[in-house]
Parts: sequence; structure tokens; C-alpha cells
Amino acid sequence: MNKVNLEELSKFIENSERGLVMFSTEWCGECKMNFPLIEKFEAEHSNTKFVKIDVDEAKLWQEDNNENYKVKSVPTYHLYENGQLVNEFEGFINPQKLKEILG
Repeated sequence: MNKVNLEELSKFIENSERGLVMFSTEWCGECKMNFPLIEKFEAEHSNTKFVKIDVDEAKLWQEDNNENYKVKSVPTYHLYENGQLVNEFEGFINPQKLKEILG
């Protein structure tokens, strides 16, 4: 999974037919626990592109007044299709839920 900055994230969303964004931080334990699962699904779902962004580095916390993402907790995941947010979920994710979301 590629790590992107804020500018790259915007381009990723615009240019991906289907993309999953993992909003995380370096200090987040749940993010670290979810990462191997996300990488596994990335390998199995060629129709979906995956990226992660560090919300601390990009200043994407809700209190930073970011109009586009408003991340309240990490990990947060956004699934985009053709530039539109179609699903959002937070926290530790189990494989079954992720499978249902990604199809």
C-alpha cells in the first residue's frame, strides 16, 4: 500500500475508478493491526486501488477544519468510486466486514 500526501490523495480519488483510503498515524495500534489485513485484501482485489495517508502529517483531523475528510479517529477508511465517497468506516476492521465492503 502506497503512502500518499494530501495532493496525491486528491489526485488518487479523482483518478481511481475504485479506491480505498486508509487514514492512519504512526502511533495508532489499531492501524498497525489492520495493516496486514488491508495488504492481503489489496493483493486479492485488483479492481480496487489502496493508499494510506498519515493524518498527523497531512493535518486532516476534524479540528483542523479540513472540509473534505473530517477524520475523527484512526483508523478511518473511505471507499471511493469514480471520485465519490461510497462508504466510510472507523476502527479495527475484521476480515468479514472488509470482504462485504469490497465485494
